[in-house]
Amino acid sequence: MWYSNPDVIVSVADARENFSKILKTFRADPNALPVVLGAHRKPEAVIVPYKEYMAGRRVLMGGAGNISMHALGEMSEVLHKLAAMNNIEDIAIFGPALTDSLGEDDALDMLVGPTADATYFDVVQFATDIELVLRRFVNVVNRDGLHPLSDAQILEEAVSI
Repeated sequence: MWYSNPDVIVSVADARENFSKILKTFRADPNALPVVLGAHRKPEAVIVPYKEYMAGRRVLMGGAGNISMHALGEMSEVLHKLAAMNNIEDIAIFGPALTDSLGEDDALDMLVGPTADATYFDVVQFATDIELVLRRFVNVVNRDGLHPLSDAQILEEAVSI
């Protein structure tokens, strides 16, 4: 079995030379540890068994490429910590994600309620942080910017997380 320890960073040259051995290890053990690649002891990429890759993708996905509202609910503590760091008080989901019709490449629609001290940059930073966590595009809409009549549907359908 080829060396597979996530605490050790393997050079690209070593990984290239031993790529067949890495795949052979993954075939023999689908739960094999990932191989971390990098230069100068700096991790830059990871090779993981396909089974582990797919399991990681399913953490936030429910079914065929849809975000699971249940998974978002389970992540609410993390999402609210990111929100607090960016002067956001309330987070809600609206749009296609509520009906499981959100495709894998579609953006997630989030409605946020910023604090009185929040700036435009806080909302943008929150959107960036959420995109990094969820690994998908996110449309963040400021609740204060919505019109009570013309945007009533968004305000009515939004589900807090």
